[in-house]
Amino acid sequence: MIYQKNAVLIKLNYLAINLVQFQIYDPMRKEISVAIGIMTAPVLEKRYTACIKTWVQDFNHIYLFGGYASQTELISLGNIGEDYKSAFLKQQLGLKYMYNNNPNADWYSIVGCDTIVFKDRLIAEISKFDSTQDLFVGTYYKPYTIGDVDFVSLHGGPGFYLSNSLMKKIMALMDDFNIYWYNKSQARELSNVDYSSSDTALSYMVKKYFNIDFTPMRLLFGDVAALNEWESQQVHPVPDEDKPIALHYIKAERMAEYYQKYQ
Repeated sequence: MIYQKNAVLIKLNYLAINLVQFQIYDPMRKEISVAIGIMTAPVLEKRYTACIKTWVQDFNHIYLFGGYASQTELISLGNIGEDYKSAFLKQQLGLKYMYNNNPNADWYSIVGCDTIVFKDRLIAEISKFDSTQDLFVGTYYKPYTIGDVDFVSLHGGPGFYLSNSLMKKIMALMDDFNIYWYNKSQARELSNVDYSSSDTALSYMVKKYFNIDFTPMRLLFGDVAALNEWESQQVHPVPDEDKPIALHYIKAERMAEYYQKYQ
């Protein structure tokens, strides 16, 4: 079911290189279309319900991935599991589902159900990029090397954005890459990367097959001190003066509070 509102790898190098890809934002152009998938599970009903009651209502193309047919709010992607290890296939199959059902979106994104995305600021910022070019937009995480591929992984928590142009190319390789990633994991050939690290897997795929580095976008906050049960995580509060595009690690019971605070 689609939930819709009615109707190194050095960080500074990426900033310097990718700034040339910015477009001048034209407020008179048609509104950018963004398809966003939310990875979740039946046991996380409290979280995904908090999303539905807040920021999800602002978007027209939201897809809730997880569970089986009995969870009417969720889109089942098959028997791929509901634990953290399912993140890779939920992301990959979720992207495939969104593209197959909405092939004309300008941008495609996957987030978790502990994330808030602020639509107006997202549209204003993502409109600075050209979705007809092969772009993978997000925020820096850290560098990796897998085999002979050196790449920087973006941070999947606050979301990434794949242009329509790049999605078309990814879709042609998606099924083969999913098998390849699994086989590399089984052969212990992923260095220090876990099979379930979906954001790193996608960053690797885009670099390996298309030689594309991610393009940085500001105001995506990946680690927010609002989900206390993740005490082992390094978390950073969002400065009050900032207007974030996305916040990650938000407790279900605090989602409405943070949604209202940073509107």
